[in-house]
Amino acid sequence: MKYNKPSEDFAGMDMGDKRLDKRLEKTVEMMTEKSQQSILSSCGTKHDAKAFYALLTNEKFSVKELQENGAKSTVKRIMESGIQEVLLPEDFTDINLDGHEKPEGLGYSSNHTRGIKTHNCLALTPEGVNLGVLVQEYETREKAKSEVSKDKRKKRPIEEKESYQWLETSRKALEMLPENVKGIILCDREGDFYELYAEMLTLKASFVVRVIHDRKTIDGDNSVQQLRRTKSFGEVEVSIPRDTRNNTSARIAN
Repeated sequence: MKYNKPSEDFAGMDMGDKRLDKRLEKTVEMMTEKSQQSILSSCGTKHDAKAFYALLTNEKFSVKELQENGAKSTVKRIMESGIQEVLLPEDFTDINLDGHEKPEGLGYSSNHTRGIKTHNCLALTPEGVNLGVLVQEYETREKAKSEVSKDKRKKRPIEEKESYQWLETSRKALEMLPENVKGIILCDREGDFYELYAEMLTLKASFVVRVIHDRKTIDGDNSVQQLRRTKSFGEVEVSIPRDTRNNTSARIAN
């Protein structure tokens, strides 16, 4: 499996303008190298930052095409790796744009934050090597808080809830995998809802979800208690960083 530089993921994009293609390649390389920094800091100069913003607003630039090329490169690496199983962790990420005063029509990513909510699904080898982003969806709310009551929100069809994105992302990720590769969906507590389980069972897909609801099993037992009584298959040592908000020190957990 050969991988030289990040911009190769989008080498299939052709905007019909060599300058734009070159700008995309240069920007991807710069922002990958300094991924934790702002666009200006990543680009290095105001000229490069301005050129990047101009690329984003150019009618020849397509976010959808960018995502499709990135996903194809991820699938290619899965095939080249020769693995028979691939881990598919997915989760929401809020892009906080509260500090930006000029954007027009900017919605909300949560009840208190202006920005964009993205749902990402990565492809990892069983050893944890990241092969790339397989699926990415994004959305934004028009209003910070829904005017619909909590009771009515619960009764809405799953297709009208934000949690539906877990279903859609899981489906797309599994559909994109090569036929000889088994995908294992990994979700945190937001994925603990009945419709996701039903869909995974329908697709005969393997999945791991961190539970938040202590449901009844077919034996009439509580699921959490049953899990605690079940013998574990193995043990993993995890390094947990310091949490300043909760005033907890860094530690090792098993």
